Amino acid sequence: MADCSPTTGSIASNAARHTQRTLRMIDDTPPQFQEDVRAWVAALGGRGRRPSRPLSEATIAIYLNFALPVLIGWGETYESLRAVEVRDIEEALVGHAGQSRHNVHTALRSLFRGLKRERRVFADPARAVAGRYNRRMLRPVSSDRLHGLFEQFERADHRIILALVAIHALTIEEIIDLRLDQINRTSGRATIVRPHTRHTVWFDQLTTELLHSWLAYRHVRWPSSANPYLLISGYTAPTAVPVSRHYITRPFREIGLTAGQLRVDRILDEATQTGDPVRLMTVFGIGNTTAVRYVRTAHPGQFDVDPTAP
Repeated sequence: MADCSPTTGSIASNAARHTQRTLRMIDDTPPQFQEDVRAWVAALGGRGRRPSRPLSEATIAIYLNFALPVLIGWGETYESLRAVEVRDIEEALVGHAGQSRHNVHTALRSLFRGLKRERRVFADPARAVAGRYNRRMLRPVSSDRLHGLFEQFERADHRIILALVAIHALTIEEIIDLRLDQINRTSGRATIVRPHTRHTVWFDQLTTELLHSWLAYRHVRWPSSANPYLLISGYTAPTAVPVSRHYITRPFREIGLTAGQLRVDRILDEATQTGDPVRLMTVFGIGNTTAVRYVRTAHPGQFDVDPTAP
């Protein structure tokens, strides 16, 4: 996989951005809770009553992001976090399942554990709530199976499909729906339209070369085709419909892997290099819960080791 590690300058810039995000979320916290939340954030950053290993600014922002909706809800009822009881924690988790429940519970557990350590609350109501959850483990593809992957294909369409999955972690559906007008060849980017957002994919040199090769082949093979989609076949070239799922998955069947396996491998590779959930959210356009899951898999314990723990 290509080395996409951020530079020292970008790391500092990202840290500053996460700090500003945390400050904005503190401002969004109900006023009566803000001093407690500031004390918790300070403890997570190693600035509490007792010295501790600081968490990264990105991790702190993610913790607060998970806790904020709950705090806003409690703000309508309580004047102090000292009034929160076990049943309030349980009710806060009712609308969550699986890892989402785990993430919210972890954030609340950290909050009350930190506040108790800072002597701002007397009890930790989150401690008594079970935080177990079930999830499918993410597994990378073995390196020997990835070696020379692109060399196994001669067809230009198969090679660009492979690049979009194995380098940019697009889904099969996103590749099927990718249109020519969503690609800016001059700037080297593509806009991926998703149900509730748009994600920008920046092409690396290999993807750019493979894209040019495919478009050149497409022009020679079907010069009069007005099909608006990037990928076309002999069947779809005279039409305005996209190719089938079977067409997209064919190259993966030939090598005995699935597009899903390669997509997971790519995101795990990035998570291993950066350890930064926000980086994954930016590069791949995935949600914060999914990003944390990948970083947790790549760096076991990163989010379970809380500096406010006794």
